[in-house]
Amino acid sequence: MVNSNVITPTGTISFGATGKYQHARNGGPVPLATWGVGSLVAVTGITSPPPTGPGQSFSNFTWNWQGQTTNVGLANPSGFAITGTFTVKSTGGTTNEAVRLTSGTNYSLNVGTLVMDGGHLSLTSGSGTGALTVSGNVTLSNGSELYLSQGGSANGTLYVGGDLSVTSATITETATTAGHAIIFNKAGTQSFTASSATLSGES
Repeated sequence: MVNSNVITPTGTISFGATGKYQHARNGGPVPLATWGVGSLVAVTGITSPPPTGPGQSFSNFTWNWQGQTTNVGLANPSGFAITGTFTVKSTGGTTNEAVRLTSGTNYSLNVGTLVMDGGHLSLTSGSGTGALTVSGNVTLSNGSELYLSQGGSANGTLYVGGDLSVTSATITETATTAGHAIIFNKAGTQSFTASSATLSGES
């Protein structure tokens, strides 16, 4: 299903294991639906503004907004969750734009796996705490940048339940406070591999 115009569905929408919803229109809500295991929501092909209404439980969710020109608060609505893979591919052309979990409040998000193949993901900014708990693997590559914090007095924590791989990517924190962390929380052996990786601004 590709939403490139105004769609106002009625009744109940369900997406099965191979179902895909592509949000390719400016603004407007991601429809309220039942998202089956393996289904995909992809935000791509838009200019401005971003979609609204992400406060649902999704299976797989991809953010690929190549024309993004501002930070976007993605996870602030209650009920937002990603049980499968959260993929970030593009957040525009500058280092200042990001998909941001929270700004000024405390927020936590649970996802199955995290794949960053470009773009910028910020756990928190301004103030408050942002916690991203990944039950599986975290893979950062292709010039992507993960902000544990993005300015102010915020604190961000990444919990990794699988392995962490950083290849040609950056992990950054730019807040004025200490306390940011990456916590490996699997009971057993975990691996951390890095190649052409950068840690920036750690306090």
